[in-house]
Parts: sequence; structure tokens; C-alpha cells
Amino acid sequence: MIVPTLARLLVREHLYKPIQGKVLTLGRQTIGMTYEEVTELLQQEGYTPPQQALEEITFAHDKKTRVGKGTDYITDELFFGLLGIKELYTMDVSSYEVADIVHNLNEPVPEALYEQFDFIIDGG
Repeated sequence: MIVPTLARLLVREHLYKPIQGKVLTLGRQTIGMTYEEVTELLQQEGYTPPQQALEEITFAHDKKTRVGKGTDYITDELFFGLLGIKELYTMDVSSYEVADIVHNLNEPVPEALYEQFDFIIDGG
């Protein structure tokens, strides 16, 4: 789960060195914030989402994660989309939260996944 403090750290990292390319999250990430809270955080940090990102992202509430269902939390796609990230993938041990890659990290990572991602985050 990406809580507000971690979201702030990600925005600061993005301002320091832009997160680009293919991003992988380990587990579907619940963004523990509403859209209003995220936009306020972005303003506080002095970050303005690129106009193209604002035009391309789809506003959506989180209906995929166990924690996000029934809340006003935004999706991980929306959060990372506001940072201009277009390629977001999820790896998880099961497909129950709609993972793109199903893999148990207690096992070696398949060679096909080596050097495939530019930024990897585990919010937990």
C-alpha cells in the first residue's frame, strides 16, 4: 500500500530524477489517498502533472485491491499516470488483484524478466 508519506517520497524522487520507462510494482498497490488528497500533495511538492498525462489518464477509484474496494482511493494507474508513467506493470503471487505477471518471489525470477523494468517498487 502506498500511504501518503510514501506517495510524497515517490513524488520527491520523481522531481529529483524523473521516473521513466517501464515501472513494476510488487503487488497491486492500493493508493491510500483520494484524488483530492493526491492533487494537494502534488501542489505541496511543487509538481504539476504534464498536460499530456492529464489528457491521457483515466480517473478511476480503486476496485481491484482488497483495501481499496469501497473507498474513494484512486488506482495505482492513476497515481503513476499523474507522474507521466505510461507503462505500469504489477507482479504478484496470484492474479486475484489483476496482476500482469504472476510469480512467487520465493522462487528465482525468470530470466525473461531480467532488465525489463526501469523502476521497481514494493509499497509494503
